[in-house]
Amino acid sequence: MQHLWSNSAATAGHDPCGILSTYFNTAPVLGTLNTGRVLTPGLQIAVGSQQTIELDLFSDGPTQQWSVRALDFAGLTGGQESLAFSFDKTKGKNGDKLQLTVSVTGMGQLFGQQGLAAFILFSTIGKTYTAWPVLVLTM
Repeated sequence: MQHLWSNSAATAGHDPCGILSTYFNTAPVLGTLNTGRVLTPGLQIAVGSQQTIELDLFSDGPTQQWSVRALDFAGLTGGQESLAFSFDKTKGKNGDKLQLTVSVTGMGQLFGQQGLAAFILFSTIGKTYTAWPVLVLTM
């Protein structure tokens, strides 16, 4: 069975693929990032610096608590990691707010572009997870 993406479901805070009975995820509160090619939500952090952002946990129905973790995209694809993460807490439920500190440990390189990194927020209940990608301009 082929899954379809629904922009209207995603905009309404529901599962954009329509496979989860109760959709849950963790949304970062981001500013606008100018990559030189596009304007997109993201972070701009100097190498050796850090920034703390708010993470908003949401679901479209009742769920148990879920865990949240962040992984450097470069590490997931065999590249050199340039981001480190620290949470004030790693579990929550619908309506909770977490704090994530993102530290830039080196100049990122993403898709061949120097100074660009990314991480993925994973929200997990049991064996079910959702993901939210975040772009970081490293300077």
